[in-house]
Amino acid sequence: MLAIVMLGFNSCEKYFEQTPVSLFSNENVFSNVDYTRQAIMGIYQLMTKDEGYSKRVSMYYTVDTDVAMCSGSLDNGRRGIARYAANSGNTEIEKPWRNFYMGIERANICIQQIPQSPIYSGGTPDQIKEMKRMYAEALTLRSLFYFELVRNWGDVPFKTTPSKAGDNFSLPKTDRDTIYKQIIGDLLEAKDLIGWKSEIDGYPERISKGAVLGLLARISLARGGYSLRRDGKMERRPDYLDYYKIARDYCDTIISSGQHGLHSDFGELFHMMCRYKLDKDVGESMWEVGLGKYDSGEVGYYLSNQESASSRYGRADGGMLILPSFYLSYDSLDTAAI
Repeated sequence: MLAIVMLGFNSCEKYFEQTPVSLFSNENVFSNVDYTRQAIMGIYQLMTKDEGYSKRVSMYYTVDTDVAMCSGSLDNGRRGIARYAANSGNTEIEKPWRNFYMGIERANICIQQIPQSPIYSGGTPDQIKEMKRMYAEALTLRSLFYFELVRNWGDVPFKTTPSKAGDNFSLPKTDRDTIYKQIIGDLLEAKDLIGWKSEIDGYPERISKGAVLGLLARISLARGGYSLRRDGKMERRPDYLDYYKIARDYCDTIISSGQHGLHSDFGELFHMMCRYKLDKDVGESMWEVGLGKYDSGEVGYYLSNQESASSRYGRADGGMLILPSFYLSYDSLDTAAI
């Protein structure tokens, strides 16, 4: 009887030691192309949030300027940021900050784990190609998020490895030049691992080589340009011409590739966006945030909310107002984007 009882305990122990089929460990996720793609989509997803490019970073963090201004009454929220009137109690500042670092953490996991995957170098040719593409996407997304942090906050905490128990989570600021060096190097690596738009599924809502090179040029211009330093001085570094050359060379690469051009009428690109038609042929729009039509992001909500739509085109609320000075800088005969 004792032997039977002990056998029962042993069987129970083995039963409870079974690995759940729903467990998504790093080993499970990054040994499978489809699961890895889901992890990459989890980084992209943070771009669509209101604290990402749906509203705050793309809209309220970019005005008031000589181009556009925020509509509505002044508050200590998103409009306060737009009007340069935010104070320490403004929660709209913290949300994008947290969102970018969440994206960086997700990207750090992918950047660490994808090259360790058995199919990254030992899979089929199609698997290897797709895993390298996703590794390039993770590098590019992390570079973008750090660029936005530096652009909006200057020197910020910098971390390129996934967080784990015991880590110091109160990191000091890192000089922006150190951050620029890392993310420019990441983009130089990414550009050789990913295809042009004609080779990319999901273009332009997923990163292509054109998007990598465009971001590389933009970040290089920022690194070479003037920047407000912690000592209060507005200055650029002596090596600024090196970075201007990087920007020029890779812009030339994009132009000569034949993959991206300009529409003959710049209004056509705007009309395409209003019709939810992706710019897959001309390729003037190299990378777009894939906001949902109805419920993903403030942009999608404001442009087409069926509940309040008065026409088949939905509605459009004027949250951002273009200033007359900018409007009048165009000639009435302007059509081509030259």
